[in-house]
Amino acid sequence: MMGKKRRYLLEMAPLMVFALAAVLYVMLCTLSYGRLEEELTLHREGWSLCGEAVDELPSRDVRPAGESTVISTVLGAEFDAPRALCFYSVYESVCVRLDGEEIYRFDKPPGERLMKAAPSYWNQVSLPEHSAGRTLEIEFSTPYQQYANVLPKVRSGSEAQIDRYVLLRTIPRFVVALAIMFVGLIFALVSMVVRFYVGGHTGLYSLSLFIVVLAIFLCAQQTTLLLKIDEDVSYIMLQSMAFMLCPVMYTRYLARMHKGRRHKVALCLLAASVFNCLVILALQIFGLRDMPQMMSLTRDLMAVIILYVFLEELRSRKRLLVCAFALLMIYAAFYYYFTDSITWMVYAGIFAYLYILLYRVIASLVRSQAKQIRLEAALEVSKSEIATIQITSHFFYHTLDSIRALIRLDADKAYKMTGDFAKYIRHRVDGVERMQETVSFSRELRSIRAYTDIKQAQLGERFEMVYDVETQDFEILPLTVQPLVENAVLHAVQRRREGGWVRLKCRETQAGYHIEVIDNGPGGVAQEESEDAQKQSSAIKNVNTRLEYYGIAPLKFQKNEWGGMTVSLDTPKKIVRKGNAE
Repeated sequence: MMGKKRRYLLEMAPLMVFALAAVLYVMLCTLSYGRLEEELTLHREGWSLCGEAVDELPSRDVRPAGESTVISTVLGAEFDAPRALCFYSVYESVCVRLDGEEIYRFDKPPGERLMKAAPSYWNQVSLPEHSAGRTLEIEFSTPYQQYANVLPKVRSGSEAQIDRYVLLRTIPRFVVALAIMFVGLIFALVSMVVRFYVGGHTGLYSLSLFIVVLAIFLCAQQTTLLLKIDEDVSYIMLQSMAFMLCPVMYTRYLARMHKGRRHKVALCLLAASVFNCLVILALQIFGLRDMPQMMSLTRDLMAVIILYVFLEELRSRKRLLVCAFALLMIYAAFYYYFTDSITWMVYAGIFAYLYILLYRVIASLVRSQAKQIRLEAALEVSKSEIATIQITSHFFYHTLDSIRALIRLDADKAYKMTGDFAKYIRHRVDGVERMQETVSFSRELRSIRAYTDIKQAQLGERFEMVYDVETQDFEILPLTVQPLVENAVLHAVQRRREGGWVRLKCRETQAGYHIEVIDNGPGGVAQEESEDAQKQSSAIKNVNTRLEYYGIAPLKFQKNEWGGMTVSLDTPKKIVRKGNAE
């Protein structure tokens, strides 16, 4: 039940973050624009278009590329006081004249050598005092047919109001673009660390490259700020190159993340994106067409990619949240496609979709890591299982030989040893089958008694087993205490000519249960060799591996006062599988 709740919260996280981002963005931008636009004057009427009076400026005056469009008006009485104008131009050179005298010009910055057009820009024009009754003319020209004579909305107000309005229209989006850039760089760094330490391809690196390129494109869109910082940078070139690289990076991410048929389709889209870049670069280098003229090709390609992704989402995910975000992204993409402008809704769609992409890649990375942990744990358990069923051939054959001899000498002892050996084998096999579970300590104790009874029958008076067990009613990992007793008998008692003893202690503590296996060692020069053999044996390593897997402290080895070794184990009252916790 908790798993479903966590999954639901993870799925709802993008919606909550997007809602918060949208509210903050609206509060920061839209509300401020609304208050400020009430103070500004939007000039709709009184204009002439290329010498002909019009009731209202149309949104587009279609003329051949390269020809100028001139709009003019007679300034009203409010322009007796010092005022300023602002309007937005798209890939156009702008010239403003007052009674025929040029007072403002915006053309290509000095760094623009490969492009004919000026970048998209917010123009701010200061008018002199007592301009009422004078004729204002604004001339636009662009070499590109698709951007020719797009007539803007002209607003007027005080210079402070115009500055604030333009900054509010520019800075929030510029800051958002920088934030996207920062996120992309962080994930690029994280992906490098993941690839270095974990290995494999998670898609995070390809996605981080896409985010960085997208952020460069969004930053280059805000040329009003950038041109004031450095007029020598070719922002049209930067914007165009970043935009045509976006589908390349995005389809590369899709190819990394998908398999089978979807992987093949992504590879085809990647090839188309690369071909689009090569064609645009070739046409630009040979001077046949400029990049802004060919941005529609990239927009067409992006529209196809986004539509394909939406259809795949609709087929495979079938989740309302994902479809809602995909629809928002499609709206943002097609809004930009048809209007060539980026509004706050476009930014909201970009935010939403990027969040989904990052969420999915991180989720797949976490799932991969969890899967790797489970596989490693299963591998260790498998190794332990294999080692557990490897009963020493010496003990196995020696026990069978003992039973065979006792059949002739003492049938009752042979009968008992056969039963003990059956219990021992059964516990071994059941322990392997129940390696992922726990067993009662009393069951483990029965197997230990069966083993020690066999050894006492074989060694006679040379071996003594002492049980000091206060409680048996608790759970323990199977085959954890028995290997300790077998180790003590093998490396301590059997090496001692006169024999020895092994003592098993069990006490309940506040945190769990404390178990000790104590022996009096082999004695003489073999003492140190015996201690090393007990610590380094494969059985001890396997026990410690399983204890670590379940988050239990490893075995402790300590020399005791009888010259032997004391091996202690502290097991909790409730054992929880680490694999389940992960």
